[in-house]
Amino acid sequence: MDIANGAPFILEISFPAGLYTTVIGLVVGLVSGYFGGIVDTIIMLFNDALLTIPSLLITVIIAVMIHTANPLVLAGVLSITGWTGLARSVRSQVLSSKEYPYVEVSRVLGLGWGYILFREILPTIMPYIWINLILNMEGSLYAAVGLYYLGLLPFNPTNWGYMINNALSLGAAYGSSAIWYFLFPTLFVTLFMVSLIELAYGIDEAINPRLRR
Repeated sequence: MDIANGAPFILEISFPAGLYTTVIGLVVGLVSGYFGGIVDTIIMLFNDALLTIPSLLITVIIAVMIHTANPLVLAGVLSITGWTGLARSVRSQVLSSKEYPYVEVSRVLGLGWGYILFREILPTIMPYIWINLILNMEGSLYAAVGLYYLGLLPFNPTNWGYMINNALSLGAAYGSSAIWYFLFPTLFVTLFMVSLIELAYGIDEAINPRLRR
């Protein structure tokens, strides 16, 4: 088994999935929080409706229906409901930020909503957005490995999820020689997750002045 080949494929899924989730959640939260009123009400009703849907169930159903190995399509499936929590968090921060004095000054000066959102409000929440991007990548990685482990996606012998499934079917849980086929994919998944977490810490320290040594 070529274990190392599993990393690029997983990254091809987890990075765009994390990016889709983060961008959609950010845009929805910015629009809802800044404009408020009926716009905020409609968006949050839709957002809360999606929050009530079990994300695992809908992901499994759509993955089985589509049954594709295209990384970008799989990324879209994994991010279909993952943005709702971020959208609500961003909305809360925008509701607070738009009352700051410098934002009020920009509004009084007649600066457009685009300038206020992207030059005044967005920079204040970017550390939170960067961390969420990494965490969303982490969640999508787990989901992708899990879907391949369950055999719900097209056969891919170099995927870590399939390797773990194959090792267990060969008796890895009972101490046979297949244990090595189980340990190495598991180790690679763990190291990949640890690297994402450390990257999140590094980004947070780099862009948050209060954490710089």
